[in-house]
Amino acid sequence: MVRPPAEHRFLGLDRRTFAPALAVIAVALLWAVVMPLINRSVAYDDPVEPGDVIQLAPGITFTPAEGWNVESGLRVGDETRSGQQGEAAHLSYQGVSFTVTPGPFSGEPEELLAQLDKVFSATATKEAFTVGTDHEAVATDHGEQGVVASYSGASKSGVIAAFVIGGTGLSITAFGPESSMREALDDIADMIASVRGEAEGGDEG
Repeated sequence: MVRPPAEHRFLGLDRRTFAPALAVIAVALLWAVVMPLINRSVAYDDPVEPGDVIQLAPGITFTPAEGWNVESGLRVGDETRSGQQGEAAHLSYQGVSFTVTPGPFSGEPEELLAQLDKVFSATATKEAFTVGTDHEAVATDHGEQGVVASYSGASKSGVIAAFVIGGTGLSITAFGPESSMREALDDIADMIASVRGEAEGGDEG
């Protein structure tokens, strides 16, 4: 990766990617910190059925694990009055939260993960988490390249992954009590591996 010029660097990151990353970070922060508090007090039942596919952005999808609950997200084939072609998705299963947040991003997956780490670490709440320093390259079943790391909070643990597909950044977080995370780990891995991007005309990106 080409190192950005000095006038565009801040704490080792390319400042030109900050603005595009704000949408990804803001929504991811909402789901990681605010929504779990709301979910505890609001019952919602919309289980994943066989064949369900979640639309994150035009041409970008993933396959949710059967039996998980869709608390927010747009299934492929759903019609919206606004004509929306994707949105952030939030699923839950036995105390585990799985969230995929899309947003414009022009940098590399490692840059997105670094920025997410800085923002989340700065949220001094009991639900805030710290991303581990060991980042590993990850590829989906469809060849999308990203990075993944573990993270921990006051009472929960999880994983976070970052992908950049055709100018769209994806922040993927999964967290919950350690015992529940162990049980859900295969489903989480399968959902991350199912992320798929397609170029215009239906060709896989």
